[in-house]
Amino acid sequence: GINAEYMGPPSLLWNGSPNAAKSRVGTIPRKTLALSTLLFIGGVTMLTVASICQFRCEHVLGLWVLGCIMMLPGGYSMFILVNFVRGVRGYHYHQLPTTD
Repeated sequence: GINAEYMGPPSLLWNGSPNAAKSRVGTIPRKTLALSTLLFIGGVTMLTVASICQFRCEHVLGLWVLGCIMMLPGGYSMFILVNFVRGVRGYHYHQLPTTD
């Protein structure tokens, strides 16, 4: 038989303890975190408004374009930051451009 101990179901959110994740969040520069969050939430908002106003607004193309321009870098940077906080190997906030 197998002598491995059962450690519970794998966690999809954290690789390690929550305290380690909190300490990793504290190392991310505030400007990088704020800009990434602003771009991601702004892009999602623009794309949501564009999809709701698809047939009712005259300027819906601008909403789509602006939403995509904001969503792509915001989503990329949020993906890197979330994986860094989760503790996934190979992800670090140094992979993002600095905002000094």
